[in-house]
Amino acid sequence: MEIHNSLENISASEIQNRFVNDGIVFPLRLMSTEQAAGYASQYYHFQQQAIQRFGSEIYIKPHLVAPWIYEIARQRALLDRVAALLGDEILLWSSDIFNKPAGSDKRVGFHQDSPYWGLSPEDGLVSVWIALTSSQPESGCMQVIRQTHNIGLLPHRKTYAPDNMLSVGQEVEYDCDSALVTDVALQPGEYSIHHFNLIHGGQPNSSTQDRIGLVFRFIRPGMVQSQGPDSATLMRGNNSGGYQLETPPATELGEPEMAQLRRVFAESPSGFGGQMLA
Repeated sequence: MEIHNSLENISASEIQNRFVNDGIVFPLRLMSTEQAAGYASQYYHFQQQAIQRFGSEIYIKPHLVAPWIYEIARQRALLDRVAALLGDEILLWSSDIFNKPAGSDKRVGFHQDSPYWGLSPEDGLVSVWIALTSSQPESGCMQVIRQTHNIGLLPHRKTYAPDNMLSVGQEVEYDCDSALVTDVALQPGEYSIHHFNLIHGGQPNSSTQDRIGLVFRFIRPGMVQSQGPDSATLMRGNNSGGYQLETPPATELGEPEMAQLRRVFAESPSGFGGQMLA
């Protein structure tokens, strides 16, 4: 099932109601199609420079080394909608870039995020998924099973499947029948906000265009990390919540920025340290 009705004028109370009922709110617009295309071009240049200088792409916490990604995260219109769900004290716990290349057979298995990150309570984190290129069923858009955020944590199995883009190929043990699945179709510049527990995944990109998504994980300062000390970037308010505060980037891939990113990878309790840089 695909839904696409513009929610540009949605109120804070309606965001709350839809989020509580469905576990997701979309499509919301953050920027124009032209602005999104410009950011997609910056993404390609950013990854090209990362490969040339450090031998690998940077797809976890890129907001710490790319000022343009940090600036997207701190846009007032975006934070206002996040605040409707989390309140006015907001930390950016992590960010990710997901690229499914055109014609790729890579997919994302259906899963919940909450079992893997050591964070609680479950209502203290929201994920914002921003389309920098068109994200449609044929290009492998995110898919969700609405209302599954209310069923608690479910067991997952590690498949290590080579076509599964997740770290251990995890798949939730739940009946993900296609009749229950909603396609989160987004035009460039649109985004969704989904719950920590919502079952989601995505199919391969059979289109002729790369599908590039930028994801921000926002938390309340009161979120407890059970796996040890953790860090985050302060986005709104003054409350660090006990998280080590990260420094926003001044220069793309600068030496201080890269040093901080290496330190975060090395010290992260949530498994992100698997992405190490030379």
